[in-house]
Amino acid sequence: MPEILDTLVIGPAPTGRPVPLNPGSPGAPVLIQPQPNDAANAPTAQTPQAQPARLAPGVVPSAIADPDAPPFALNHARILYASALAGAAVTATAGTGAANVLNAATYNRWSFTGTQTITLVLPAGQLIDAVGLGAHSFASSSALVQYSVGDSAPWEDFAPAQSGAAAMLFLRDTGALVKRLRVTVTATGAQVLGVIYAGIALQMQRPIYKGHSPATMSRVTEYQSNESEGGQWLGRNVIRQGLKVDLSWSRLSASWVRQYFDPFAIAARVAPFFVAWNPQDYPREVAYAWTTADTKPDNTGPRDLMAVSLQAKGAA
Repeated sequence: MPEILDTLVIGPAPTGRPVPLNPGSPGAPVLIQPQPNDAANAPTAQTPQAQPARLAPGVVPSAIADPDAPPFALNHARILYASALAGAAVTATAGTGAANVLNAATYNRWSFTGTQTITLVLPAGQLIDAVGLGAHSFASSSALVQYSVGDSAPWEDFAPAQSGAAAMLFLRDTGALVKRLRVTVTATGAQVLGVIYAGIALQMQRPIYKGHSPATMSRVTEYQSNESEGGQWLGRNVIRQGLKVDLSWSRLSASWVRQYFDPFAIAARVAPFFVAWNPQDYPREVAYAWTTADTKPDNTGPRDLMAVSLQAKGAA
């Protein structure tokens, strides 16, 4: 008679041949013990996965630093528009009208002869990385800017001396704490200096790549020419002269425009400024200028970028 098999399986199905019933107990099931490797197949408790942290309502995540924030290389334009010299006491070794250099107007000037020094003592120390000299007559002479951190501290050079520019912008890589500032002009004959600015320069986020006419070469001159009745040249008088300042930048991040450029655009509605379009390669191409129209940034695409243009006139 064939052997009857009857099994009761507990846990995972065993491998191999089923085990027969105990011959001494007909019909009684035989419990099969799980094999050692069956433990790996046993169900295990699942550990809950950690959930990402959630901000409470009304909690704003901390701001991410803008990778395009200054400082930028000196081939990016610099604009000095806010002067920290308000309230400074002004003295000069000679000449008249030394205090006029604190006024942004170009027609009131400090007049002097030969090599002279003008000194400005600030009410309190100010962090300064740019000094501008405008509306002056010593383009063929040199000027040196120095500073000291206190009323009796030694003088240090703010930046290397400059010469040969209608307007001068002295720049530092990092700001210096300035309590006293002095400018020494090495020249001969009668000279004038109309404006001195000192402060923190705006550093443009992008360089100017192409399509730019340097202000110092963009002369605007109004003439009165004299000719004889026969058409002969008799001479010409210059009635008015100046510079045309036309600057454009693109691919500016919208956050940078709002944080850095817009304060300048607001200030430029009422006050002149110094601008150097590429002080690294062309340090003498500086203009002391004032806008002829409001500056209005334009959105340029879906990547949250903007473009700005600046139209201004400059002192020759």
